[in-house]
Amino acid sequence: MAWRDTVWSRRIDATGKGLAVISIFSLPFSTTLFAVASSLSVLAWLATGDWAGKLFRIWENPVARYAIVFFGLLCLGGLYSSAGFEDVRAVLGKYSKLLYIPVVISILDQTEWRTRAYASFVVSMGFVLLLSYAKLLGLLPLDAFAEDYSIAKTHILHGVLMALLLYLLLSWALRHPRWRWPCVLGAVLTAYNLFFMTSGRTGWVVFFVLVGALCLQQWRWRGALVASLLAVTLVGSLYATSAVFEERVHLAVNEIHEFSSSVDRKSNASAEGGVSLRLEHYLNTLTLIARHPVFGGGTGSWKKEYAELVSGRETIKLSDAHNEYLMIATQLGLAGLVVYLVMLIRQWRATAALTPDWRVLAQGIVAMMAVAGLFNTSLLYTHEGKVYTVMAGVVFAALPRRRATPSTPESV
Repeated sequence: MAWRDTVWSRRIDATGKGLAVISIFSLPFSTTLFAVASSLSVLAWLATGDWAGKLFRIWENPVARYAIVFFGLLCLGGLYSSAGFEDVRAVLGKYSKLLYIPVVISILDQTEWRTRAYASFVVSMGFVLLLSYAKLLGLLPLDAFAEDYSIAKTHILHGVLMALLLYLLLSWALRHPRWRWPCVLGAVLTAYNLFFMTSGRTGWVVFFVLVGALCLQQWRWRGALVASLLAVTLVGSLYATSAVFEERVHLAVNEIHEFSSSVDRKSNASAEGGVSLRLEHYLNTLTLIARHPVFGGGTGSWKKEYAELVSGRETIKLSDAHNEYLMIATQLGLAGLVVYLVMLIRQWRATAALTPDWRVLAQGIVAMMAVAGLFNTSLLYTHEGKVYTVMAGVVFAALPRRRATPSTPESV
């Protein structure tokens, strides 16, 4: 009898899958629990053997293949990088979260465990929402977890997760009449939390993009018109009713105006991460890309080359470009950026093979990453990258397998 067919192997396998579900629940708020649970899950996965089967499952999945290929390019970029060994190693360590995608796809190879992982993620976002309201009601200290009424690791991650939860609730309300009113109630609470209690502008933009995707899913080409009208109505209503929304929009507009009117293009941002500071870094990063446009300066090169570029200037020096696309183009050139874009596009196209419940979450995860990457290095440094890689593994593990019988998409 092969080891993988023994009772102990099956128990270890089930334990590993359970730990993967626990790690997914911990994603928004506990780095330590995630690290422990996910590490033990991977160890259980390694201990159960069947390497040929695991490698086949990974390589037959197109989303897993693209993640491996892109990480391979980053490793290759380290060989010609202008950065030192320690910087290359540190950046590769951050990007190694891409390997969560193929590993999770292999671990969650059974429908019931994928469903539990999906449920765990949704429950986790709901838990974050409840804790945020507990903060509002004074049941938690105001400085607990992140800033303002956020609970997730940062206010940006909190906003992005609430945008995703709101999108899921609205989608379920449209497609599942039996659960419509509970979903509508949950959507109202989530929307108030997103737009009236927290200040993450990235989450707001992610939500408006997801609303557009939802309208297109429901009404095809007419959905574009519906989405446009809805977006204008929502922005106007929020600007008139939400002090947080009005303040953050005013701040962004003023910073853009100050930056555009600044002759020497020095940052007018008073705090790290401001809009004008981002714009300054974007322009400087474009200068770096122009120096080596095809293959870039190598993995980890941004920090060193940027420091040299702005040496002697009065500017706040950030640790990254605050834009994933520019960050990748600086390191791997336009060639690497094309591969990254193709990876995201391939993931979006792969959602067509999923059933509606899985497709909604899959498109939400991909859109979240694509939009958040416009304002942050979401894959490299931020917590959104970890959420994206883990949940991409969960949702795309549900893709039909070539040798599966029957070869039809599964339901949640």
